Amino acid sequence: MPVDQDFVDIVSQNALKPEQRFRFSNKCVEGGCSQWTGSRCGVVDQALAMLESVVADLPKCSIRPSCRWFQQSGKDACSVCPFIITHATEKDVIMPLNP
Repeated sequence: MPVDQDFVDIVSQNALKPEQRFRFSNKCVEGGCSQWTGSRCGVVDQALAMLESVVADLPKCSIRPSCRWFQQSGKDACSVCPFIITHATEKDVIMPLNP
């Protein structure tokens, strides 16, 4: 689904920001991105290192055919995808305790 002004107008009527309700994708720019490790996307690798794969059946996903993470890590990427946040608020950030 293309993101055009009509889409933005409709989804902006909801209190939650679109990036909190939808998963957007774009062309991977590989070395043009700070998350690129030199051969792969580091975001999904970091998430997989922190979370266990829990997906038995793949959920419905419209971006899977072009998803860099899925191409890179298969269905394991689908299990961590919902945990990747794109809009961090103050309550989302875990602050370290002072020693």
